[in-house]
Amino acid sequence: MRRVLVIGGGIAGLTAALSAARAGADATLLQVGQGAHHLFSGCVDVLTYPQADGEAVAQPLTALADLRDDHPYAKVGVEAVREALAEFKQIVGEQDLTYVGDGENQKRVLTAMGTFRHTALTPATMAIDPAEIDVVCGLAHFRNFAESMIAAELSRRIGRPVKTLLFTLEKGRRDAVGISSRLRREEEFSALAEFLAAEAKGATVALPAVLPVENAEAIKAQIEEHFGGRLVEVPGLPPSLAGLRLMKALRRAALDASVASVPNARAIGPVEENGRIVGINVQTGNVSRELRTDAIVLATGHLVGGGLVSARGRLREAVFGLPLRGWSRGPFFAERFLATEGHPVLQAGVPVDAHLHPVKDGGAVCRNLYACGDILAGFDPYRERSGGGVALSTGMVAGRLAARGES
Repeated sequence: MRRVLVIGGGIAGLTAALSAARAGADATLLQVGQGAHHLFSGCVDVLTYPQADGEAVAQPLTALADLRDDHPYAKVGVEAVREALAEFKQIVGEQDLTYVGDGENQKRVLTAMGTFRHTALTPATMAIDPAEIDVVCGLAHFRNFAESMIAAELSRRIGRPVKTLLFTLEKGRRDAVGISSRLRREEEFSALAEFLAAEAKGATVALPAVLPVENAEAIKAQIEEHFGGRLVEVPGLPPSLAGLRLMKALRRAALDASVASVPNARAIGPVEENGRIVGINVQTGNVSRELRTDAIVLATGHLVGGGLVSARGRLREAVFGLPLRGWSRGPFFAERFLATEGHPVLQAGVPVDAHLHPVKDGGAVCRNLYACGDILAGFDPYRERSGGGVALSTGMVAGRLAARGES
């Protein structure tokens, strides 16, 4: 049985480890920290803005054909992207987490600004088009959700009035995590259901994304049954409960697939023999050790994940010192934070060949080293809104190739 070591515990890393294990490998996952999933909406973007100043595309998978040859999607191909999305839905579905969509057509999600977000896959708790919303319900003392502003902007966009409500929880924590924990208790979510039955019976109600991390869909269904309407979560400021649900589901799936996990383990460099990487030096606390492996998948992310690090105005890949492409010198960031052209530093990444091997001078750096996710060159996941699809598709392909020893 081939041993595969995956460095990085985000969506790309977990997908790679799962794919390697499902392909028959002995997969081990090295993780440092909690990742950045709590910062994001929980939706899976495939491709929204291929052009910096363009409109959102209506059909993400169709739009992949027009991307440059060095884009990660071009490396794996549209069929692999389609398969990865379907496999992801199956994997999280087995963990009682439902996602809606297939990447063929964009879906719309209401945001905490009252605008529409275009995305490929949405959690079932968000899978109602904003045009169908009748009521925006805020939570008293929860400061990350302005129901009146959201309703006003939504009304303007859909051309009809949207009602607002304010539900008051009893005394206790009123941040997103605290409210989520409280709504696990039947008396708490029943009180919300009673309120909606009295004030919005039969309506479609938007609520901040504060349903519990565990059993969110079941609790949502119970509330809906009681008030006879539909409930839809609105993603907002971090922490993202939907992002936490997603990562919990993937981690449980990895555990079910017998993926070994080494927490708080930082990869600090390769172990090489005869020009081949045969292991990784790993530091856990003050202890360093060597982990032997047959193949390695690098899924450490970009600047946010620590896959790329900066020093004195330069960038470098953190574990192997791999070559980077897409940015050399100059400002890291554009003057405007929400610049439509993106930030220069986010163009940087590790170039790879068709087998996702990192390359240098036109050839693979090492035939048993693969890379996937945000660390790849050729795209900007934030400007394009393509990070989720790239993570799933390149993670799936890299994990399988590493498990089979294909080069």
